Amino acid sequence: MSGPTAFHDLPASAFPLVMELLDAKTRKVRWTTTITGPGGVRIPGCAETNGGKPVIARITFADGEVVEAMPGG
Repeated sequence: MSGPTAFHDLPASAFPLVMELLDAKTRKVRWTTTITGPGGVRIPGCAETNGGKPVIARITFADGEVVEAMPGG
């Protein structure tokens, strides 16, 4: 199964970064990965990680900055 592809140009100082998918209601972590450098990453859909329920995408960058993307946003 494939979905949309997104490209983001991150500086080397952003790595390593941690990407997590959280249940949108409980905020329980449903999937996590550490990305050590540039390259492609497959991010599983909510059907694979949270039984089809909405998820929040959270990225924690090397400098400690945390960015979250809410469902539908």
